[in-house]
Amino acid sequence: MAFTGNAGFAQTFDIKKISTNEGLPAGQIGDVIQDSSGYMWFSTYEGLVRFDGIETQNYTVDNGFRNNLLYDLFIDSRDRFWTSVENGGVGIFDGDSVKYLPELAALDSLTVLHISESNDGRIWFSTYGQGVFIWDDQNLIRLTEQDGLPSNYSWNIYHKENGDTWIGTWQGMAVFNRNSLKETPPEVGLSGKSVYNFAEDKEGKVWSSTSNGVSVYDEGVWRHIESVDGNDLGYVYFVSVDDAGTVWIATAGDGIYWYDGEDFTHINKSNGLSSNYIYSLFEDNEGQTWVATDENGMNVIRSEGFRIFEDSEFVLGESVNVIFENDEGLWLGTDLGITKFNEQGNSQHFRIPEHLVDYKEVWDIDQLPNGNLLVQSSYSRLLEFDGKDFVDYGASLGIGNVAIQDVKVDGDNLWLATETGLKHYKSGDLENTFTINEGLVDNFVWQVYLDLSGKIWAVTDQGFSKVEGDSISSYTMDAGIQGTGMHFITQSPDSNYWVGTNTGFAKIIFDEQES
Repeated sequence: MAFTGNAGFAQTFDIKKISTNEGLPAGQIGDVIQDSSGYMWFSTYEGLVRFDGIETQNYTVDNGFRNNLLYDLFIDSRDRFWTSVENGGVGIFDGDSVKYLPELAALDSLTVLHISESNDGRIWFSTYGQGVFIWDDQNLIRLTEQDGLPSNYSWNIYHKENGDTWIGTWQGMAVFNRNSLKETPPEVGLSGKSVYNFAEDKEGKVWSSTSNGVSVYDEGVWRHIESVDGNDLGYVYFVSVDDAGTVWIATAGDGIYWYDGEDFTHINKSNGLSSNYIYSLFEDNEGQTWVATDENGMNVIRSEGFRIFEDSEFVLGESVNVIFENDEGLWLGTDLGITKFNEQGNSQHFRIPEHLVDYKEVWDIDQLPNGNLLVQSSYSRLLEFDGKDFVDYGASLGIGNVAIQDVKVDGDNLWLATETGLKHYKSGDLENTFTINEGLVDNFVWQVYLDLSGKIWAVTDQGFSKVEGDSISSYTMDAGIQGTGMHFITQSPDSNYWVGTNTGFAKIIFDEQES
């Protein structure tokens, strides 16, 4: 069965990438979990990794692992941290080293692909080629093809609330119910031969990832999702359901699809993921989704993303030059005027009348003391917008044809960065024009910036100047700043200043006598 997505807008996502550059010992991630302290743990091909949000800590054979190729991670109801390695059975990790239980010696040479806990507290182990083992802290029971398993190669086990246990294998699946096995071969109801894992949604439907898309079991009926929007899902190694009820589908080659009950959304390497080959997914305590990849480390999708409004229904024009926010919402300056967004995501469009400007591009937006917007349009026109109509604000100031590069409103003070200096207006009257004669580095001012302490900075090609009252302090490119032109200055929350040039950016450290 093929499905078609019906999203009304394109999406991109806030994705953090964690790779070998951030300290991972390998790019291949097999599993990810979170412990009760909030630490994230990754199984990799080069050991176990703990991640605290900033730094990684690696645990290897030096910590007792039989080898460094880890597969599954699981924390049971008694807070025991189970790990499995290739051809090395399972161990319990205590935060520093791993210990192997003699009661589970039968697993010591096996590769355990999945560890889980049933409702009665028993621990289940899916193995590669040796069936399924069940441990109740005293006895170890084994299930194989002779007991009704479709295959001794078992990928995953899922325990339903009604007590049934679903076992995914290389040749279909089986349901374990009150010590009996019922087999479901691929030809009966599954879209693919191999079944890799299961997830149950809020409606009680069970989703299974297979070697040919996804199969969904609903009240005794199977349905199949083999393609979305014409894209074949192919091998799906993992499917999960988050707290909001969204179904996530991790593919081996085409990134992730998720289903909100109505539409499918697709995310892959082209819009943020580090890899299209996904092994596993995990939702943490903060609602972030951790994406384990086969080749490029871990991805963290930190929110449900944000819209890219591409349709003229949402945005006036084709380009957005500036975004300004006030109590009424977001104001977007575009190539045709202004678009306003409120909290509900509704938009209104306001075109600049042709009799006010020849070109309607909006380059900057600020707010005047009366609450109206000050709009800088192309070719240095200043307009005032009261929420309905535009008027020529520059005419009331007597600006003339001076080219304006930037504007800044500070209470009753208006600062204009122009090609002939920095102009200061107070309550609508021109107070001063700062030029080279007054100590400005250069007359052509690109940016006017108001810092955290209320000081005004003027940025030019030759450097920048600080304005305090009638006093000016200037700093040129000769002061150690690389590049041949400066374009902006900003101040970070820790009060440090940063400048951008034509060759990069630099942190400014002033002498001790500078305030």
